[in-house]
Amino acid sequence: MKSLITFLFLSGVLLMAANEAPLIARILKAADKSVDGKLTLAEHLPLDVQARHHGEEHFKTGDANTDGFIAAAEFPAALHKQTWFAILSEGVDPCFTRLDANQDGKLDASVYRKISRMGGHAEQHFKGADADKDGFLNMAEFAAHAEAKLKTVEEGTPKKKKADGTKRSAVAHFDFYRTLAGGAGRDTLCAASEAGGAVLHGRVAVERLLDW
Repeated sequence: MKSLITFLFLSGVLLMAANEAPLIARILKAADKSVDGKLTLAEHLPLDVQARHHGEEHFKTGDANTDGFIAAAEFPAALHKQTWFAILSEGVDPCFTRLDANQDGKLDASVYRKISRMGGHAEQHFKGADADKDGFLNMAEFAAHAEAKLKTVEEGTPKKKKADGTKRSAVAHFDFYRTLAGGAGRDTLCAASEAGGAVLHGRVAVERLLDW
């Protein structure tokens, strides 16, 4: 009997992992702006609902091998600490239906705590998700709460640009700073580019794209 229970439990775990795999891959693709298969702190922060106060701490916890990145293999464990992922991995509708035991179409804070990964901050996040401030989450609010982070990182994914178009953009940007600086040298120009907030056309981009 014990072996049967263990088998069923492990089967359930494996099935859940298989069902989560496409969602995890989708989130990683959206968050991985550098397209190198791993996340930097800056890339991970938009996924963390507690990024403002605990973002760096959570990133270090997720970086199991302490190499300064959250690799693809480490990513699932990091995601499982996020309430929104817990909801999306189960499915918004099934999760809401399961939690809504009395079938009144709304969830209160005590019910929300059952799915929350935020510990003592659960009520604070519940209030943030309660858009109409009636003390409950309806299906629409619950869905918006679950989908917000994924929507943010996916909408923030830059569209691919053609190589020649990117180079022309960098050249134009470089020429602008060269004119502004009156023919200053490379270091001055690149520093000016960075100071101007042009992250994509800073020192590294100017040097690489223009092969200086």
